[in-house]
Amino acid sequence: MKILFLSSSLAAHFGGAAVSESSLAFELSKDHDLLLLSRSNRWDRNFTDAQGLTKVRSFSPISVFIAFLNPWHSLNTEIRNADLFHLNGHWFWENYFFARLCSRYHTPYVLHPRGMLWAAYRRPKLKKIFNILLGNWIVRHADKVILLSKFEEQQCHTYRVKKENFIIIPNGIAPVQCVKAEEPTPSYFLYLGRIEARKNLEFLIRSFVLFNSENAYSQLRLVGPVERNYDVRLKELIANLRLEKKITIEAPIYGLEKTKLLTGAIAVIYPAIEEPFGRTIFEAFAAGTLCILPEKSGGAEYVEEFAPNLIYHDTSEASLNKKLKQTYALSISERSQQIKICQSWVAKHLDWPAITERVVKTYKQIVAQ
Repeated sequence: MKILFLSSSLAAHFGGAAVSESSLAFELSKDHDLLLLSRSNRWDRNFTDAQGLTKVRSFSPISVFIAFLNPWHSLNTEIRNADLFHLNGHWFWENYFFARLCSRYHTPYVLHPRGMLWAAYRRPKLKKIFNILLGNWIVRHADKVILLSKFEEQQCHTYRVKKENFIIIPNGIAPVQCVKAEEPTPSYFLYLGRIEARKNLEFLIRSFVLFNSENAYSQLRLVGPVERNYDVRLKELIANLRLEKKITIEAPIYGLEKTKLLTGAIAVIYPAIEEPFGRTIFEAFAAGTLCILPEKSGGAEYVEEFAPNLIYHDTSEASLNKKLKQTYALSISERSQQIKICQSWVAKHLDWPAITERVVKTYKQIVAQ
C-alpha cells in the first residue's frame, strides 16, 4: 500500500505528538511504501534519522496552496498515486488543502487529530473561525477519524460527525530500556511534559503544599519545555508559598536521561485535564514508575482497568494530596507489585506493532470500500 503520511510535528521539542507520529510512521514503513510529509519548520532531520525515518519530504504551507491551484505540481502527483492519505493534527490550514486535493483525486484520507479537535483552549475564537471556514470540512469529509479515547470523542460533538466515522485507537508506547535511576532512593515527585497553563500545574503546586506540610523531605520537579513564559507565573506562585527549595522548574531532557528521571521518581503526577490520552502516564508505567492522574482525562479510562487507586478527583486538591500520601507510603513489595501490573498492561495493550496493525486494518477497510 502506498501511504502519504502528513505529520504535524517531527522534532523532539514537540513532545508526545512527535514521538507518536514518528513511531507509527516507522512501523507503517516496514511493510508499506510510506512517504512522510512535514512542514519544513516543524521537522528536525536529526530526530527523524534517530527514529529510523529517511523518506521525508518537507514543504512550506504556501507550496500546498500553489499545488491546489496548479494540477501539475508534484504534490498532486503524489496524492493521485497514493492509496491513502493519513492527516495528523488539525489546526493547520494546509490540512484543508491536502484534504481538498484528496477529494479532487478520489484518494481516501483518515484524520488523526491527536487531541487537537478541542477548540475551547488557547485562542478559542480564532479556532471557531478556523473551523467555520476550513476545519469542519476536514473532519466531516474524512473517511475515518482516529481518536485516542472515548474521552476525546466527547470533544467532537460540535463537528456533527457520524459516530460510525470514529474509531478509537490509543497511542503505542515503545519498550523502555532498563537504566539505573538518577537517585538510588526516590525522593521526588515528578511532572514531565509541557510547562503550560492547560497542564493544570498551579493546581498541582497547591496540592503539593498540603502534602509537603506533613512530608517535608520530599520534592516536586517540573520538567519540560516552557510555553508562553508560563514558568514566570509558576515561579511567582512558588515564591509566594516559600517553596523554592522544594519545587523546581527544569529544562526538558530526552532519551536515556529522561528514562533515568522517570525511574528515580516516587511517582509521576500528570494533572492535565481535557487530555485525550496523556502519553507521559504510560511512559512512566513502562519505565517502572507509578503515575497519578485525574479522572477527567482520556488516560483515566484506560488506567481505571488496572490501577484505579492512582486516579484522583480532578477538582480536589485534597483528593490529589491523599493519592500522594498513599503512594508515598507504599512498601517496597506493594510498589513493586503495582508497577508490575502497570507494566504488564502497557506491554499487552500499547505495543506499537499491535497498534499499527489496527491502523492498517482501518486503512484496508477504507481502501476496499
